This record gives sequence, C-alpha cells and structure tokens, in this order.
Amino acid sequence: MVVIAVVVALGICGYIVVDQLQRSDGNTQSANQPGGDSGSVGEDESGDTGGSEEGAGEKSGDSEEGQDAEAKDVKAFMAPSSNIVCTIDADRARCTIREFDFDPGDAPNECDVDPFGSVVVVEKDGAGFSCVNRGLPTEANVLDYGESISAHGFTCRSGEDGMTCESSEGHKFRVARAAAEFD
Repeated sequence: MVVIAVVVALGICGYIVVDQLQRSDGNTQSANQPGGDSGSVGEDESGDTGGSEEGAGEKSGDSEEGQDAEAKDVKAFMAPSSNIVCTIDADRARCTIREFDFDPGDAPNECDVDPFGSVVVVEKDGAGFSCVNRGLPTEANVLDYGESISAHGFTCRSGEDGMTCESSEGHKFRVARAAAEFD
C-alpha cells in the first residue's frame, strides 16, 4: 500500500513539473471553439509550434544566417485605423490589437501578454489568443479595407469589420475592437 502511495505521489509531482515547464514555454490559449471545445495552440517564444496543439516545441540547429533569412520573409501590415498590426511568417499569422472592448476571459498562468486578448494567432493546426509577447513590427504597410495579403499558406483580409486571417487548412480568426472570433 505504501509503494502505491509513493508511486501516485511521484506521478503527481512529475505532472506538475511537466505542466509548469510547458507553461513557461509560452503556450497560447485558444478561445472556446464553436461547440464548446477549448484547446491550445502551442507557440513558444521562438515562434515554433512544434506541430502540436498540445505543447510547444523548440527550434534546434538553426544558424544565425538561417534565422536572418527567415526574419526577412515576414510580411508586416496594419489596418487603416492603425489599431490592428499583423505579421505573417512561415508558421503563423499574428495580429496585435492595441485597443479592444471584448472580454477574452481569464489569462492563463504565466501569460506574458498584457492585456490578455490583445494578441491573436492562427497556425496550421488552430487559432486562439497568444501569451507570447513578440512586440510590434518596426515597419508595417497599411492594408486598406477590402484588400488582402497572402504568404506561407496564410491569407489576411482587412475590412471595416476587422482583420481576418486564415490558414490554408481552414483555421481562422477575426479580430476587431468589438470582438475576437475563432474557427
């Protein structure tokens, strides 16, 4: 009986340690999906999703030269109002909204984005709020209402109803001052 109690206690401690390590990697928190399901989109601070909705991966073996080339292939743009600023890179479309009136719910523990709900992402495997603070691009072109931009399998459209970004797999978000929606 004592052996079983020790094994259970070690299992609980191991789960807590793994959970804390994953949270410190900067996972994103997805909003409730239609139908009431919720999940997470695993974006770590390097921007790598690890290809999984459950956790964040880490990039390894990238040279500085490879990172520079990757950084140059980022599309940066903003809504005509300048309230929404976005980027598209090889892994995601990401928008930061400076002022909003919607309630994103409670921020997860270890969230580096303040205020929570101001950053939304769509990746190849899902969309949701992000807890990774990557800052705003230093230069961004205005994407006029009715125009769209596509890169790396993502398309973003600027409209008077907000910014909509979608992956080629069909995952998307729409963010505006009044609401953030995810499909």
